[in-house]
Amino acid sequence: MFDPAQHQPPPPPRNWRGFIRRVVINTSIVGAAVAVWRFTGAILARNDPADNARALNLILPLGMTALLLGGFAWQEFRWYRPRRKLLHLMTEISAARMPIESLNEVGGGCTRIAQAVAAAFRQSRALHQKLAQQERDTAVKVQNRTDALERVIGGLRQQAIRDGLTGLLNRRALDDLLPRLIDHARARTEDLSLLMIDVDHFKQLNDQLGHAAGDEALKNIGQIIRSSLSRAADVGFRCGGDEFVVVLPGCGPAPARKLAEQLTNLVGQMARTLKSKPRPGLSVGVCSISELPSPIATALLREADRRLYEIKQAHHSQRKVA
Repeated sequence: MFDPAQHQPPPPPRNWRGFIRRVVINTSIVGAAVAVWRFTGAILARNDPADNARALNLILPLGMTALLLGGFAWQEFRWYRPRRKLLHLMTEISAARMPIESLNEVGGGCTRIAQAVAAAFRQSRALHQKLAQQERDTAVKVQNRTDALERVIGGLRQQAIRDGLTGLLNRRALDDLLPRLIDHARARTEDLSLLMIDVDHFKQLNDQLGHAAGDEALKNIGQIIRSSLSRAADVGFRCGGDEFVVVLPGCGPAPARKLAEQLTNLVGQMARTLKSKPRPGLSVGVCSISELPSPIATALLREADRRLYEIKQAHHSQRKVA
C-alpha cells in the first residue's frame, strides 16, 4: 500500500554559499550607505551652512527615492517575478501542458520553493500512475471474472434449453422460440411448417429390451433428425418421452411432407437392427401456418398434433388389417 510518509522529500541541505552571499550583499549595502553618508557629511562640513541646507534638501529626497526604487527593483526581481512565474508554471504543469522540469527555470527567492513544488508534482504523478495501474489491474481481473461467469451462465442456459439425451432443444425452448419464428415468418411473408413426431411401439421396445435400449434408440432418432436438417434455420426439439418436433421456417407443406417421409424411412431402417416386435417407427403430423386461419403457435401445435393422431390411427388400422 502506498504510504505518503515514506515518500516525503528529504529536507534540503543547508545552503552555506547562499547564506554567505546574502551576508556579503547586505554588508556591502550597509557599508555603501555609511560611506555615502560619511562622504556627504565631509562635503557639507566644508561648505557654507546655507549651501549645506540646500544640498540636504536635494540629496535627501534623491537618496530616499533611490533607496525606494532599489528596494522595489530588488523585490521585483528577487520575489515578485519568480513568484508569478512559479504560479504560471504550476498551472501549466497541472494541465499537463508543460513538463515538471520547467520549474528549474524559477530563480530568485523562489528557487527552493520551486524545488519543493517539483518534488510534490513528481510524487503526485507517481501516485496517480500507481493508482491507474491498480485500476487497470482491477478492471482486468473483473473482466476475466465476468467472462468466466458469463461462460458459466451461457453453459447453464444451454443446459436449460437442451435435452441431455438427444442434444436437441427441449420443450421450454420450443415454447419460447416458436412464437418468435412465426412472427418472423409472417413479417417476411414466408411460410413455416411444423412436424409433430411420435415414436410408435416405443413402450414395447422398453418392455422387451430395457430402458437402456430405449434411450439408445431415442439418441439415434435425435441424431437422424439433426443430420436431416440441411438448413441453418431448421430446428429440432425433443418435447419429452418419445415425442419430437421439427420447425422449418420458410418451408411450405410439400417440402415438409417430404422431410417427414425421409425421417420415417431413416428411422425404419434403423429399427431393423433392433430385436423387438413390433419394431418402432415414426408417425408424423405435418402442418404449415399457410393452412391455418389463425397462424399462431398454439393453433399450429394443436393442428399438427391432430394430424399426428390421425396418422397413428391409420397405422393402427393397417396393422389390424394385416
